[in-house]
Amino acid sequence: EKWKEKVEEEEEEGEESTPPCIYNEIEGLSLLLGYANEPVGCCGAVLHPKWGRKAYPITFFSTAPPSLIEQKVEETAREWAAESR
Repeated sequence: EKWKEKVEEEEEEGEESTPPCIYNEIEGLSLLLGYANEPVGCCGAVLHPKWGRKAYPITFFSTAPPSLIEQKVEETAREWAAESR
């Protein structure tokens, strides 16, 4: 929830200064990582190489240092683990 709020804040701020950019998730994962994809209705789905349709990989863009992203992911994983007990 904290990340969602921060993203929404950033989107509001960015709307004034940066034009929107469309990134095709399926094309990116297929071309850059070699993931298979298949048509689904009018769209498509990328297939994770190990888990197929059971997981949906995403692309995460950030200007933050990788170490900060890793730290926040680890913190979030610990919070989720604590909440599920």
